Amino acid sequence: MWSGSGTVKNLLKTVAIIKRHCPEARAIADIGSGNGIASIAFALEGHKVFSIEPDPSIVIGAGAIRKLTNEYHLNGKVIVSQCFGEATGLQDRQWMWCISVRPCITPKI
Repeated sequence: MWSGSGTVKNLLKTVAIIKRHCPEARAIADIGSGNGIASIAFALEGHKVFSIEPDPSIVIGAGAIRKLTNEYHLNGKVIVSQCFGEATGLQDRQWMWCISVRPCITPKI
């Protein structure tokens, strides 16, 4: 479904790191979510995900995340905000971890 050099492997490593070092983590903020593959992966692992992406595109932006959220039946597990991170109010919450994963992911069409 997705192509990209080492993308899936790197994403799975990130999920494993969170599970190992912070197993009690229940909510993850994915800021600059792109097409949402990381948000979906985290949600499938049981996390509630705040997916923040200002681009409205249905290919690489918030539209794509909404589509994947529906396809994987993750409504309520993935909260999509089409805005910049500063506009979310998430900075007022406490977060245990900050992880930056920015793989380049291209959907095969």
